[in-house]
Amino acid sequence: MTATRAAFVILLASLAGARADAQQFSAIWGTGPTDIWAVGADGAAAHFNGQGWVTMSTGAHTTLRAVWAAGPRDVWVVGDEGLILHLSGAAWSYVRPPVRRDFVAISGCGANDIWVVGQSEDESQPTALLHYDGQAWTSQPAPVSFRSAGIAVSCPEVLIAGATFFDPRPDQRRLAGVLMRRAGGAWTLSGWNGRAITDPQVGGASWTSVSAGGGAILLAGRNDQGPVLLLGGRGGAWRALPAPPLGDADPRSIRFTLGSDGTPLLVFDKGYGRWVGGQWAIQAATAQTSGSSESQSQQMAALAQQMQAQIARGQQPTQAQIQQMQQMGQGIQAQSSAMMAAASRNSGLMFGNNPAVWALSSADFYVADERGNVRHVAGDVSQVVWSSLCGNATMARLEPCSTHIARGAPVPAPVSGDPPAAPPEANTGDSPAPPVPSIKSKLPSLPRLPRRP
Repeated sequence: MTATRAAFVILLASLAGARADAQQFSAIWGTGPTDIWAVGADGAAAHFNGQGWVTMSTGAHTTLRAVWAAGPRDVWVVGDEGLILHLSGAAWSYVRPPVRRDFVAISGCGANDIWVVGQSEDESQPTALLHYDGQAWTSQPAPVSFRSAGIAVSCPEVLIAGATFFDPRPDQRRLAGVLMRRAGGAWTLSGWNGRAITDPQVGGASWTSVSAGGGAILLAGRNDQGPVLLLGGRGGAWRALPAPPLGDADPRSIRFTLGSDGTPLLVFDKGYGRWVGGQWAIQAATAQTSGSSESQSQQMAALAQQMQAQIARGQQPTQAQIQQMQQMGQGIQAQSSAMMAAASRNSGLMFGNNPAVWALSSADFYVADERGNVRHVAGDVSQVVWSSLCGNATMARLEPCSTHIARGAPVPAPVSGDPPAAPPEANTGDSPAPPVPSIKSKLPSLPRLPRRP
C-alpha cells in the first residue's frame, strides 16, 4: 500500500466515523468470497459480488439485525419490530411474520429450511422461534424461557444459545447458560433445562454467541471469572479454550466466531486474535509516539541555527556538519515513513465497540462496523474495502472507492409502504411463561440479554 493510498484510507475511515448520516452496519454474512452482505440501521444494505461493492436501501426504516442467504438473489434479512425482508430476484419484499418480536438472528440449511430467533421487551414473552419450509413461516414455542444470544446451524443440526436466571435456593439467584439443539426433528436442552442444570459446562456461563463452521461449534460467554469458551462438534463433547489475553479491551466489543473452515477467531475494538497452535495469537493496535522524531527535529533545527550563525560570521559549514544534517534528514524521513505505516496498520485494527464479523477462516475475514466501514483482513493486512462515504460522488472517484465499487451492477428495488403486521397471538389458555429478566442493551448489534438485578 503506497503512503498516499494509506493516508486516504485513514482519512476515509476517520470521515466515516465523523459522519452522523453514515450507514451503520450491525451484521455481515456471506455464502462465499464472492457473495457477501452487510446490513444495518435504517434499512441500509451493501453487497459484494466478487467484482465490487454495491450500496442500497432495502426500503425498510428500522434497524436490520441479521442477514442470511441461500444464494446471491435469495436473501433474507430480519430486524426490529417484527421485520422480515426477502430479496427474491430483483426486488425486496416484506414478509408477514407469524408473531411480532424484535428478530435478532437468522440462519438456515437451505432455501426451504430457515430459522429465526425473536425476542420481546415484554418479560412474559419467551423466545420466539420461526421456521420457513420453503412455503410459509410458522412459529414454534421454545421449550424453556430464556434470553437467546444467537443461532447457528451445523447442518442438519440447529443450535440456539443464551442465558436465564434460576434460583437454587430462595436466597440465591444466578445466571445459567442454555443451549437448545435440534437434531432429528426434535429439540433437546443442555445447561439449564427449566428445572435443573444438567450440564455444568454449558450451564456455567451466560452465553453471548454461538457459531458453527467446518463441522465445529463455538460457544462464547461470561461468568463471574471472566470469558468462557467451549469448542465442540455435532453432538459431541465440549473442550474449554483459554480466555484470550486482551488487556484493557472493551468487553462490549469482543466478538467470537468460527471461520467457514472451523478455525476460531475473535475481533475486538482495537484488533483481532486467531487460535493457532493451541493458543491465541493477538494482533492489536499499538500506542504511537513521536518523541524520537521530535527529538531529531529539534537537534536538526539547532544544527541549522548553528550553521546559519557561522555563515553570518563569514564561516562556511564544515563537511562534518553537512553530513550530520543529511543523516538527520534521512532519519526523520525514515521515522515519518515508519509512523505512517504504523498509523495505517493501527487504522486497519480499529474496529470500534460493535464490530460484526464473518470469516472464511481466521486468516481471511470481513468486519463491518458502526461507522459504515467494511474491512477485509487477509493474512496480516487489513484494509477498508467499502465505506458508506463511497456513495458520495466525489469520494466514489477516489481510491479505494474507485476500485471497490461494482460499476453497472444491478441494484434491487426497495420495498415501499409499511410492513405487514403480525397476526394476533393465539390464546392457548396456558399460564403465561415465567418472567425473564431483560435489559435494554446498549449494543444494537446484539440481542438483549439478562443481567443480575
